[in-house]
Amino acid sequence: MSRLCIFLIFLSHFALGQSKLDSLQKELLGAKDDTNKTRLYYRLWQIYRNVDLEKASKTAEEGLAHAKKLKWDKGIAAFYTSKGEDFGNNRQLDSAEYYYKEAVKIYEKIDFPKGLAGALTNLSALYGNSSDFIRATEYGFKALYIAQEIRDTSYIVIATSNLSKYFYDHSDFGKAKEYANRAHKLANEAELGDQIGETLTMLAMCAAAEKDTLGSIEMYKKALQIYEEWELPIQEASTYANLSVLYSDYSKKIEYAKKARDMFLELDLEKYPVAISNYGNLAVNYFDLVRLNVKDISPFGTKERLNLAEENLKKCIRLLRETGDAGGLVHYLKLYGELEEYKGNYKGAIEFYKESFMLGDSLYSQEHKNRIAKLESEKTIEEKNREIEIQQLELSNAQRARAALIGGAALLFVIGGLLFYQNRMRAKSNVKLKALNQQLAEANQIKARFFGILSHDLRSPVASLIHFLQLQREVSDLTNSEHLHGIITESAENLLETMESVLLWSKSQMDHFVPQKREVQLADLYAYIRKNLTSDRISCDSGNVEQIFTDPDYLQVIMLNLSSNALKAVQKQEDGMVVWDASLEGDEVLLSVKDNGPGMSAEQIETLFSKETIISAKKGLGLPIVRDLAEAIGCRLKVESKIGEGMVVCLYLKQE
Repeated sequence: MSRLCIFLIFLSHFALGQSKLDSLQKELLGAKDDTNKTRLYYRLWQIYRNVDLEKASKTAEEGLAHAKKLKWDKGIAAFYTSKGEDFGNNRQLDSAEYYYKEAVKIYEKIDFPKGLAGALTNLSALYGNSSDFIRATEYGFKALYIAQEIRDTSYIVIATSNLSKYFYDHSDFGKAKEYANRAHKLANEAELGDQIGETLTMLAMCAAAEKDTLGSIEMYKKALQIYEEWELPIQEASTYANLSVLYSDYSKKIEYAKKARDMFLELDLEKYPVAISNYGNLAVNYFDLVRLNVKDISPFGTKERLNLAEENLKKCIRLLRETGDAGGLVHYLKLYGELEEYKGNYKGAIEFYKESFMLGDSLYSQEHKNRIAKLESEKTIEEKNREIEIQQLELSNAQRARAALIGGAALLFVIGGLLFYQNRMRAKSNVKLKALNQQLAEANQIKARFFGILSHDLRSPVASLIHFLQLQREVSDLTNSEHLHGIITESAENLLETMESVLLWSKSQMDHFVPQKREVQLADLYAYIRKNLTSDRISCDSGNVEQIFTDPDYLQVIMLNLSSNALKAVQKQEDGMVVWDASLEGDEVLLSVKDNGPGMSAEQIETLFSKETIISAKKGLGLPIVRDLAEAIGCRLKVESKIGEGMVVCLYLKQE
């Protein structure tokens, strides 16, 4: 049976490529002798610790010496932590503990909580790897509380992940999974790539402990992607080794174990715990190919498979003896005995069984003591758990009270804002209301003047009509009677035209009235005006324009008023003429009414056609009607005139 060996790195990683390493080394050579140079040493150590432990240890020594030379406490504490990790990796636990504790003292002295959290985290991990669960959890929770106080997500994740590992080692898989999930969620939210990989590794361990092999494999694969992306070769090799144990397919088992072996050799980490275990697992896989008679997997020969199993097993046992891993020796010496027995070398098998049994027997009493200590520590751990729950409850209540206070303040702020906004809107509404009242008053004044002028303009033709009717009644001469009848008819028609113009103008002043545009024949327009004006002083030139797209009623009133005004301007001149002209200018039709009358000054024209001009009895309704109706149908007005040279009124109608 394969032996699953999990090794976690309990520190934050900095995955930097070779180019970054070269850049830092070059920068270090030219650096001044100050704290920045100490920082460069530390950044180099952070890179080497993931790729070359020997260079990492050397860099830590140089960095510590430089920090001591500057008497810089913060730098000294940082490299004490580095030295502690280096000794821990070499299983020199007493030296590692010493340096970690020295770092804790300095960080407490200079009041640097982030550094303190890191040193406590490392000290906690050291005790955890030594199976001292009481001190591991004690320092782990201290590190977690400090990290939470300073809101350092990275250290919160590391401390929480470490606590998960301690519960796992204590066979409390429920708690281990709970803390691993917390750490994984935080790492994901903060996008801490390398720590996401570590929390996934912890979750994979929990899944394997719960016999969820597929779930464990899936999580290891996710962790592997992250380790590859962040260039963390030690973790990557360890993950391949663990995956090789979980697969049931022997081709996969051997493929991943060989890949892990090659990576550890390239990193010069043959004595790494996972690397040693991986040799043993390779031996098991080759031995199983023979025992289970697995076919279609290279190598195919029984002898070759047994030789490979023995070769890997010898390496594993040799490295276990060198590193003093008695527990591993018990397991793999027994396996070597099984291998020799299968080969028929019973004498050699007995020797390996005997050594395994004796070593196991010597370990038994120690294991028994460990079990007793474990039982004694369970009560302490349970009490710690209760303390944690109480502290978490207190923290939750404090957070709830703070949230309520913040919510109340926010509500008051919103209410104040709404009241301020309401007052501002009321003030704006009052200003608008005053402006509207002013406009209404002005409109009422204009309306009063308009109705006065309207009364005047309608009264005149009506009075004339009544006057001619009375004459008709008094005149008995048939000839004169027919002449008066013609005059009366003409007066009535003029009255009707005036009323229609006024009504049409009134409609244009309504907010929701929309002109009805259609195709208008220019010849029909000219015929209509000639019929109403009956003058021989009008000539026209239609050019190449035959029709216009506009509202015919509006245009008729505009042209009729302009032509009527033009005729009035030339009526006292013997050579007086009015000329209509039409032409195309781009996407517009230009209609013009030109006369050779006395003309107007620029000031007079501006006054007549300006919107600011108020209708008066002297000016009448004609030109204001023209102005407003032209605007209603989207017609642009242009007037050109000089005193003594006549006037030209141009209408520009855009064709849609």
